[in-house]
Amino acid sequence: MATLVRVLFALGLFCACAPSSSAASTTPRLKRGLGRVSFDARSFVFEDGFGHRERKLIRAGSFHYPRASPEEWPSIFRAMRQGGLNAVETLIMWNVHSPTKPDGGEPQLDRHPYNVTLFLEQAKKEGLYAIVRIGPYICAEWELGGIPWWLHDLEKTSHGMSAIRTNDTTWEKLSDTFVTAVIRHLHAKDLLFSEGGPVIMLQIENEYGNIESSYGEAGVRYVQHLGSTVNRLNRAFSLRIPWIMCQQPNDVPSGIVNTCNGFYCDEFEPSRSDSPKGWTEVWSGWFTAWGQPRPARPARDTAFAIARFVANGGSFFNYYMYYGGTNTMGRSGGPGIITSYDYDAPLDEYGFKRPKYYSLKALHFSLERASHATFKASRPQPRTLPLGSLNVTLMLYRTEGTDSCAAYIINAATKPSDTAILSKAQWNRILQNESMNQIETEDVMAIPPWSVTVLPDCDFDKAYNTADRVSSSASKLSGDDTFITHSAIPTRWVCSNEPIGVPNSTKDSSVVHSDSPLNLLDLTRGTADYAWYEPTSLPLPHGNNVTSVRLTFDGILDYANVFVNESLVATTLHAINSGIDGTIPVSPLRPHVSQKLSIFPPLRMQKRDEAGYPWGASSLTVTIKLSPASRPNVQVLAGRLGTSNYGPYYFENALMGITRGATMSLLDAKNTSSVPIVGWRQAGFFPKIPPQSSFSSCTSHVAAMTWTKACVPLPPTYRVSASYGFGLVLSGMRKGQAFVNGRYIGRFFLLNAQYAPSQGTCVASCQGAEACEDRIGSFQPWTCLKGCGEPSQKVYKIPADVLNSSSSCDVHHAEVVLLEEIGGDTSDVRIVEVKSGFDMVQCDRKVSEVVDEM
Repeated sequence: MATLVRVLFALGLFCACAPSSSAASTTPRLKRGLGRVSFDARSFVFEDGFGHRERKLIRAGSFHYPRASPEEWPSIFRAMRQGGLNAVETLIMWNVHSPTKPDGGEPQLDRHPYNVTLFLEQAKKEGLYAIVRIGPYICAEWELGGIPWWLHDLEKTSHGMSAIRTNDTTWEKLSDTFVTAVIRHLHAKDLLFSEGGPVIMLQIENEYGNIESSYGEAGVRYVQHLGSTVNRLNRAFSLRIPWIMCQQPNDVPSGIVNTCNGFYCDEFEPSRSDSPKGWTEVWSGWFTAWGQPRPARPARDTAFAIARFVANGGSFFNYYMYYGGTNTMGRSGGPGIITSYDYDAPLDEYGFKRPKYYSLKALHFSLERASHATFKASRPQPRTLPLGSLNVTLMLYRTEGTDSCAAYIINAATKPSDTAILSKAQWNRILQNESMNQIETEDVMAIPPWSVTVLPDCDFDKAYNTADRVSSSASKLSGDDTFITHSAIPTRWVCSNEPIGVPNSTKDSSVVHSDSPLNLLDLTRGTADYAWYEPTSLPLPHGNNVTSVRLTFDGILDYANVFVNESLVATTLHAINSGIDGTIPVSPLRPHVSQKLSIFPPLRMQKRDEAGYPWGASSLTVTIKLSPASRPNVQVLAGRLGTSNYGPYYFENALMGITRGATMSLLDAKNTSSVPIVGWRQAGFFPKIPPQSSFSSCTSHVAAMTWTKACVPLPPTYRVSASYGFGLVLSGMRKGQAFVNGRYIGRFFLLNAQYAPSQGTCVASCQGAEACEDRIGSFQPWTCLKGCGEPSQKVYKIPADVLNSSSSCDVHHAEVVLLEEIGGDTSDVRIVEVKSGFDMVQCDRKVSEVVDEM
């Protein structure tokens, strides 16, 4: 997901209204080839093949199957249905299903744990329709926007790189092959609506209209090609469901519906007069980057935006995200996105229901109640109602000669005191098309500012107002409970050193020699976080007048750590943990002299529209003292925190590592000019847990590039069928990668979130967006923040199936292995059982303490 807004911010989504004992009845088995979903200017229309046609308000939520374990899918689907949604939206990640060039083979769409068929079948079983956004480009804060890196090689020509997402023939052929393979799979598995499956809608490409102009005529031709591709697929597979293109306002091909993405889409109108008004991405929150607080969007504002959209003719909306999940396997893209993809969604990373879930649930059911009349009538003209000193807007859907009626009253004022008062007598006059009199003194309805009141039958009895706070006993926290159960601290850690620098073996084919540093993504084939770089030689003088040299590494993306003779001496990573000074811990296994880090100035938290790409490109200068007895060996570990995933030419220009080379200056010499360092050895670094025999006892203080391992006790309440989630607390560690029971669970980085008061409200980390519910007016990602001054993430979710995996530990323990890049302290590492969700576990305090502060 990305829009033009995202460029500014970070360059930096039924079971309808009533729960049923037979949830799957909302997606009945249709007679093959007869069912279809069509559309007109008013809405999408469902036809069952037996003469029954029905307009439905599509209420969907985004949930990406790679961001949760298959064991978690059913409970998430159930919560979506119970929350009043009738559809799930998901993306197809090309680079997940075709990690290597397929050479004519089909994408592995059913490969565990990314089984698309299982995901869609489980959605149907829970009574949900499905919207499948194929791409081939998806954005989604996913590495490289879902495009596999092997395509980079195929796009190289004698003239440089050809551009993907244009009418370049190589791109069109390969991307068409992938999209066709996905459609063939959905068709063969009976997953399309016309074949009894849940899939009611397909998307081609993603937000191309935001960048199309950058490609000129090649972009225009590409959109035309997409239209031809859709027509070809419709004919080849007799498709009877609609296609959409989000953010494609001007030249969307005939037969494809263009839709809106954003925080607000009430003013959006489709570019074609025969298309319904759809909202593909209702941004329920925003992503979080390392070193930044977590954005939180109040339920009141989200509900207001959706209700106003439906009131103004909207017929389809989808939360992005409804469940965000976790960036396992280091798959995050974009500007240094944290391992959690929680997104402040109604269902948090652990699958718990946030308070906003219940408010939005009430909204969904009120909109469903009103939809019968809303879709029977034509879209009305807005009517202004003067109520005292305020003007509110009425959208009245009424079919003459029938009792069909639904009304939406919109108060868009932004002052807390701007509550409009409507009397029942006035309302009756409005319904009779009579002029309004002055307000009556009794039987009145208050319409708060920045709210929409939904009247499903036009009775003077609101079904819901978007400013209402709805709670559930399930969402309330008891002051006698704790929201996490801690495990015991492991009694023994063992350590193993990771070799520093490029492999020494001359036979190692992974070692690449070149005059200047190469792209980290080329060295790793786009599949790893790190690459080692070493100058083959430094042009050092032999005279006595030079006492030191200064090395400058330029254009570092995302970050780099510099070692001299295997000791870490400098890093571009910003100040990490206020509880640890700048000293590099000394390991008994690597007994080098401890040195102070050359740390760049702390990260200054900026507004998203000013930030740019938070992690690059930076430069790093290291001064090395020379000794007649030894000459320095320099090793640089370059790493990434995410991979570019958005913008024109982002794929062709994707660079990581040392992107602009390095220079050397001689100090205390007559000639102090800088000279470029020419000649490099380099290799991708693919972390692999060392064998057991290489580990030995160590203290809790570990040095840079040290593997640590322990059998960590599980919480005393742990059970295999536990209904709670589990997290790995990494307080005291700094930067690296974490493995549990042999499974890689993602990057960790204990970097404190920076905050500037001008950005908006910042609340305690153990509170969610509900702490900002009283704030009204347009929302932006910095409007309501949480977790300021604390690590952006200190507890890392352990996927549901990992603790049941085999390991060298007994059944009451989990094997935790950490690769620490800089140096940290394992004395507080432990596993927690999470009982109340992401916000509370990051707070790491008792619920009673939190409640007292609210």
